[in-house]
Parts: sequence; structure tokens; C-alpha cells
Amino acid sequence: GEVGEADQVFDRCRTMLATQPAALLQVILAWSGFHFRTWQRLGAQHRAGVETALREALRYAQELLDLEGMMNVVEFVAVVFGRHLEETAGAIQIWESGLKLTSKDASGWLGYTALLSSIDAEEECRSAFRRAAHSVRDRPAAIDQAWVLWERENGSLSQLAEACDQQRARAARQAEEEASQAGACKRKREPNEAPIDFAALDPEQVKAMRQAGNVKRPKIDKSEKKIKTVVVEQSEPKKPPSSKTVFVTNLDFTVAEPQLTELFATCGDIDEIRLPRGQRGQSKGIAFVDFASEEGAQKAVGLDGTEIAKRRLKIRHSKKAAEAGTGSTLFVYNAPLSLLEDGARQVFSKFGDITKVLIGNRGRPNGKLYIEFGESSAVDAALSMDNATVDGKQVAVRRSNKSINSDDGTLTEQQQEAVSQPPPKQEPEKKPARAAKRAFGQQMELSKPTGMVPRSLKAAKPAAVQTDGAAGDKPESKKTQADFRKLLERKKEGKGKGKGKGKGKG
Repeated sequence: GEVGEADQVFDRCRTMLATQPAALLQVILAWSGFHFRTWQRLGAQHRAGVETALREALRYAQELLDLEGMMNVVEFVAVVFGRHLEETAGAIQIWESGLKLTSKDASGWLGYTALLSSIDAEEECRSAFRRAAHSVRDRPAAIDQAWVLWERENGSLSQLAEACDQQRARAARQAEEEASQAGACKRKREPNEAPIDFAALDPEQVKAMRQAGNVKRPKIDKSEKKIKTVVVEQSEPKKPPSSKTVFVTNLDFTVAEPQLTELFATCGDIDEIRLPRGQRGQSKGIAFVDFASEEGAQKAVGLDGTEIAKRRLKIRHSKKAAEAGTGSTLFVYNAPLSLLEDGARQVFSKFGDITKVLIGNRGRPNGKLYIEFGESSAVDAALSMDNATVDGKQVAVRRSNKSINSDDGTLTEQQQEAVSQPPPKQEPEKKPARAAKRAFGQQMELSKPTGMVPRSLKAAKPAAVQTDGAAGDKPESKKTQADFRKLLERKKEGKGKGKGKGKGKG
């Protein structure tokens, strides 16, 4: 039936992709997953088939894949044998075969101990931690931290003390090695001769030694001069933030809530896990994990550097709540276009009195809303709607430091504190450079030459005309282009009238 067809397809793909390890790894995992799901559907009828298929997949991985791909198949097969088929001995044997090649890698040991802890194999898990503490070379501190956390949950006081001693001993060795390296870099050459105490010698002896050239004039110790004392007040070391929420980054986009729940299950009770997603529903690669106590969050931070899906996680205390602010406006984005003012009031009015609502860009829906409450405490309660689904879309809510202007529907920054500032200095008014240039241009315009003027206009000025028995000069009117044009036309007419006179006469 379909099992035989799947085996035939797998054989063909294995032959074609023999030289492509990355693609062959996906084919092997898909074929193993198909047999696992078939066993879940058929039960005992397919148990022998799934065991045979898983062992075949492990053999192909050892022969055809690289070390990293082989460990992926080993992890999958061991988890199926240990957690689902309930064959603890088989799971341990499979994982031990992979650890023979990756004994110095911390990720393999962490996955092995996680499997043993999930199937309640406490003695085997403790023994694995002891072996890993002496074998791992890339991240030994991660092994020590995981061992201490596991013993706190499952071991006795003496066993916890053993894990803590191992962690302290490794830290001491590391500090000693760093100190020796720093000392080797700063070590100076020691003098071959002991310094001479000139105070114990007579002046004649010092003079004789100086004349013989055996000793130089002693240098003045400048350290005895007065040095200005600078007092530095050292602040107290910062305490870790008292947040019950941790912020996880560098997540693979395929990681979901069950995998994070399994990772942080040993840290304490988990209230909520939030995976922000984009508009198309894909993960953004980050997560917020809310614990019931601060101790649980502190333990979770200790898992920083743990690998999931070939990616090393970064786990920090979340500062989102501490830096949220005290504004009374809520910003909602990625909202459905059908969510208008009435719908927004209906959804968020349960958190407090709503005074103003701004939809999109001046009333046009664009997936963004601003909701202003009467009190800032209502915003704290409304932040619980982050990642909630409204009309089929997953919305995101944040606190905003803006307020809504009811007159024109615009946003203005909220004033947190009125800080008195001195008025700006009034600089003396300077005369614009353009006005100075204009004045200089007018001055130069007056001194320009008149240019080319016809000789008739350059004639002597007429004599003064006596009017009413008084002598005076009549001002000459300014000539225009029309005057020049008329003058030229008159000259042309005068030359034309004289043409041909006297021709043909004897």
C-alpha cells in the first residue's frame, strides 16, 4: 500500500541525492516522520515497521550525511524511541553512538540530558552530566549551569552541592588561567643588581663611586610631590531586574510554543508564552515568556546560549514593562480595516473610560488606531490585548506618548514634566548682505559711461533762453529709442532726395 510506495520513493530520492547532503537530510527526516505518523495511526500493527525504518534512517545518516546532519537524525530517532516507543535502552544506545563523534560539543550533551530527563532516567542523566563536565570544550559553562538547574529540581542536597562544586571549580580554574595570561603580558624584566642605598653611604664614598663611573647620579623621586586627590564615589552594583518576563531572541521561524514550553519547563511555572507574528502569520523570531515568579525568570536567563533548531538563543530579562512609560494613550496596529470607532470602544472599553479615538489617517482606516483613556492604569490593563485576535487578525498594542487633538484629529506629544528653560539669546540684528550689494550696485550704475551716442546728440547745447527777463538753462530732455529711430529715418530720407542731381549735364 502507501507504505511500500513511500519506501520506493525514498529509495529513488536517496539514489539521486547521494551527493547533496542537505537535501538528503530532509528526505531522511520526511521518510522517518512518515513511518512515525503511520505507527501513530495504526498502532501495534506497524510497530515493527517503524522500528526498522528508524534504524535504516540512522544507518543512512551515518553513511551519507555529515556530522551535523547525522546528529539531527540521531536526535529524532532517539526521541521517538525514548518518548513514544518507550524503549529507554534503545534511545540511550542510539544517542551514545552519536556522542562518540561529538563528545566535545555541548549541544549534543544538552540534548541528551534533556531526553533522559523527559523519560525519568535520573541516574543516567546525572552520569551524563558528569561525563559532559569533563569532555565538553566549546561551552563548558553551559553544561555546569544546566547541571545545577537540573539538580535543583530533581536531586538531593548532596547532589546539588556536587554540581555547584564543579561549577565553582571550573570558574576558579578559568580565573586563574586568565590571571596568569595577564601577568605574562605585563611582566617586566627584573634588574640584575640591587639598588644602592645612598643614605647609608658617606658623601666621600658616593663621590668616589661617581668619579669611577660605577654609579650615576640618583634620580629624584617625583612621586613624593603633592598629587591632587580625586575622590570617586563608586555606585553600588546594579541588581538584576526584578521582572517575571524574559525576552528570547534569535529564534528560528519554525519554533512554536510547545518547544519553548519544553525548554523552560525546568525553570518554574509558566503563565504565558507570546510569539509575535507578522501580518502573514509568520513568526518574527522573538518571544516573551511570563513566569509565575522572579526565580523562574532568573533561572530562564541562565539558559542563555541554548541551541534550538541549530540557532543559539539569547535570553534576557524583559525591560518592556519597566520602560513602558506612563502615557494614557494606547497605540493599536495591524488592526482589521473593519474596526472603526464604535468597534474599538466596544473592544477596549472594558479596561477603562475612553475619551478619544483616532482611526487611521484622519479617519481613514489603515490598520492603526490611537485610543486615549481617562487614566494611565487603563493602558496597563489594555496591554494584555497584545497578540489578541480581532476580526480574524492578530493585533499588536503598545503604549504611546502621544495625545489626540480633538479639534483637528492630529497627534501631539504628551508633556511629561514642565521644565523651565532660559529664553534664547537674542543676537544683534545684522544688515543683510543682499541690501549692501544692492546699494553698491546702485552706486556703480550712476558711474557707468553713457555708451555710444550719435554725433548730432553730442553737439553743443543751445544758448540759454531769456524768459520773463530772467536768464536760465532749459534742462535737456532724456533721449529715448524712439528719438534715435526718428533721427535715423530723417538721415535716410535726406540722402535719398539728393540722389541723381547733376547727372547727365555737360
